[in-house]
Amino acid sequence: MIQSVPPFLVVLAAIILLPLIPALLIYILLPSNAHVSGPLEGFSVNLTGAFAGYFALVILSAGITYKIRPDEKEFPKYEEYTIMGSIDLTGPEVVVDSRMVLMSLYPPIENVRQIGSNHLEWVGKIPMKRESSGKLSFPYDRLVFEYPGYIAQQMYLKLGKIEEDAHKVTFEAVAMKEKPAKADLKNVEMTGAH
Repeated sequence: MIQSVPPFLVVLAAIILLPLIPALLIYILLPSNAHVSGPLEGFSVNLTGAFAGYFALVILSAGITYKIRPDEKEFPKYEEYTIMGSIDLTGPEVVVDSRMVLMSLYPPIENVRQIGSNHLEWVGKIPMKRESSGKLSFPYDRLVFEYPGYIAQQMYLKLGKIEEDAHKVTFEAVAMKEKPAKADLKNVEMTGAH
């Protein structure tokens, strides 16, 4: 069975082997008497033939790429913030399984632990974008909480308390109400029909 190749070996092979393709094409298709010589970053360069043309092409393209690359100021700065809050399941006391809590967010929040009978606490990481004005903004609009047998709740992230020094955002507890029993739903539907 073939084992997977470590990524760094693939990158290393690409760095070594890919430049040979254009060098061979230049050598075969465009035989020449090119000559490149002179100082380059403290080294003396003296190349001839197809490789001299290839070397000059690489240096030229590297220079052009450096000149036209986008300015780092154009890209927004992201900082990782810890978000945390809690969930209170209202209704009769039940044995709560923290693994059953579903929170819709990417990357997912996986750290949910039970504190007490109907109380859960959650912690996750989220990238926050710092605007050019210095203000932080959330990459998502809201967080949705689901638990079997309870009505799903949503929380708007902009309502969290941002603590910039600690890189933390804290949210108030989300109260989730128990879903009505099916018998109660039938009674509601029948009373609404009158």
